[in-house]
Amino acid sequence: MNLAKWKLLEERGKNMEKTEWIFENGIEVYESYGNFKVYNGNKYLGTVVPDSEESFKECVKELNNGIDPISGMWEDGAGNSCTLDGWENI
Repeated sequence: MNLAKWKLLEERGKNMEKTEWIFENGIEVYESYGNFKVYNGNKYLGTVVPDSEESFKECVKELNNGIDPISGMWEDGAGNSCTLDGWENI
């Protein structure tokens, strides 16, 4: 990752009001350097990697509006659908 992108991602994290979201259905989302790690309780499901600043902001908007990556039918940034079964290493 180049230094400019790293700095941008670092700034994103500093400027966010909220860096974790916990939903009533057990889905938990934690933002770190512009990516979203998603869990179902203690089970790690995968990471969502927005491809642009616009996508990142849209993800945060949905999370803040109560839409988790599973219910919102998100993709992870590599074309995998986010499911309760997980999506990395599929």
